[in-house]
Amino acid sequence: MRFFQSRLRDYQESELAILVDVTKIDEDMGKQGFEELILIFKNTNINYTQIRATSDEVSKKYFGDLLGKIAGVRNFNLDCDVFI
Repeated sequence: MRFFQSRLRDYQESELAILVDVTKIDEDMGKQGFEELILIFKNTNINYTQIRATSDEVSKKYFGDLLGKIAGVRNFNLDCDVFI
C-alpha cells in the first residue's frame, strides 16, 4: 500500500489507469488490502480507475472479482480486467 500512497500523494487527476503484473507477487493483499487500495484512490480524489492486470490462472478470477465487489460496496467506479 505504501507504493500507491507514495506515488499518488501529489496526483491531481480524477482518473487513473494502472497496468500491473501480479503473477510473481508473493504478498496476499486479501480483502483488507483491496479495501485499503480503494480508500487510497478515494482519498486522493480519484473518481475512476481502470486496472489491467496479468495474473496466473489460479488468481485470475479471485483478483478481478474481489476487487470489483469491494469497489462496488465502496461506491467507487472501477473497471478491472485480468489476463493470463
